[in-house]
Amino acid sequence: LDIRERSAYTVNHRDGAKNIPLDELPVRAPNELPTDRCIVIYDSDPAEADLAYSILDGQGFSNILILVN
Repeated sequence: LDIRERSAYTVNHRDGAKNIPLDELPVRAPNELPTDRCIVIYDSDPAEADLAYSILDGQGFSNILILVN
């Protein structure tokens, strides 16, 4: 899960990454992310990755990892 802005995602992203910008995550995650798979959050900002983790955890996602680059 790439939580960067669309423009950053468009320029460069990991193969197979889904882009949901951090500000859209609370609304889109429940509808677009699988609850039965591991979600790997990708961002270059550790604080934003931690916030995304908290959002997903609060929505009931239980298998979440953070990859900071």
